[in-house]
Amino acid sequence: MADKKDMVDPWEKLGVRPTNIGMVPKILDVVWAMPRRLTVCLVGETGIGKTPIVQQWAAEKDGHTKILNFGHMTQEEISMIMFAQDGESFDFVPPGWMLNLNEIAARKGRAVLFLDEWNRGDKALVNALFTLTDERRIHDFVLHENVMVIAAMNPSDGVYLVNEAEKDHAIRKRLNFIYCVHDLKAWLDHTKKSRWHPTVPKFIKSASNYLYDTGARDAGKTFPCPSNWEKVSNIMEGAEAAQMDLTGPAVRSLVEGQIGSVAAGKYLEFVADENTLIQPSEIIHKYTMSSNVRKRVANLLNCKINKNGEFIENSTKQNRAGVINDLNESVAIELFSTMPDPAKIAKHLALYIGDLPNELLSTFAAQHLNEQGKERGIEGEKYLSKLSSAMQNHPAYKKKIKFIVEAMRKYKQQAGLIKGRDPAQ
Repeated sequence: MADKKDMVDPWEKLGVRPTNIGMVPKILDVVWAMPRRLTVCLVGETGIGKTPIVQQWAAEKDGHTKILNFGHMTQEEISMIMFAQDGESFDFVPPGWMLNLNEIAARKGRAVLFLDEWNRGDKALVNALFTLTDERRIHDFVLHENVMVIAAMNPSDGVYLVNEAEKDHAIRKRLNFIYCVHDLKAWLDHTKKSRWHPTVPKFIKSASNYLYDTGARDAGKTFPCPSNWEKVSNIMEGAEAAQMDLTGPAVRSLVEGQIGSVAAGKYLEFVADENTLIQPSEIIHKYTMSSNVRKRVANLLNCKINKNGEFIENSTKQNRAGVINDLNESVAIELFSTMPDPAKIAKHLALYIGDLPNELLSTFAAQHLNEQGKERGIEGEKYLSKLSSAMQNHPAYKKKIKFIVEAMRKYKQQAGLIKGRDPAQ
């Protein structure tokens, strides 16, 4: 069993709560309107979309974004020493990017200086830009008033090669940390505004557990994440322009290089036949006794629906448990990304839970719902509690509630979580 002291979430180390990345534009609106703008530092896993959402915010305001990547910079790119002609004195020369940024900010009325991979630069580089985060200057060269400084970094949790500069009290004092978690709705909005290849958002809506695969990432494998899905979209557009088979070996090799063979296989299967997967929204909003989506779920479980509306398993065939498990994870992600009114969806979700065999229900209730609720912090845990209470009014859920409570208790015990009131009770 894992030691509880080692099970501290990265946002807890910073003393903040997690925030859906879709909230970032509203946060930046507040910061922009402040009489003295503070420096926001967006913290989150690699590839969740921290950079694109800032660029999109600035573009929608007709502004400009200048990105400085600390992981690839040297101290000399910040400022240079220039000796006077007499050789008896020297002064600092401002960097060209700063002068250009000030000129653009004055002309356009809004600009962002985005300090990316802020905790990957060496200490000399961090110190050179120290005054940017608070005093908005490098030596005596001051940023234009129309420039907003935003930093971004990966969490210092041992997975990333970072310098943990945020542990410095003086630096921590100058940054306003916002811990971002990926948000399905915000990502889908971004793909629409950016006109991605339509198969990518359609697939993720059907299998949202493939939006970000931390398991593949931590195993050192190629993994799906929002930024890599953008590259997949680009691959598909290139394949169409070259009049290539979208599911052919050339495209498959490129897609696998971005998101790995497992996710690529699922995605290209979907491209070949978009009807192979069920949309999680169909479960949440349309799952009724006589609905088409219920019949499709029964088919995947190799069940027939009798005259009483009950699922009867066909013992001569094997069900597609893996497809249903992927669907369950996607349903959980969409539930906590959109948080629809529990009173309006309880009957649909309760019926679906009643139809699931216990081995799939155990993972759905104990792992997927519980983990998504926990990832959203207090807001997510409250939503899970409200959803569970709303479903208790429906017979299909009542029949399974004892099993669900016991499954969640076992899951928490195995995960080494602190005992407390079960949100399903």
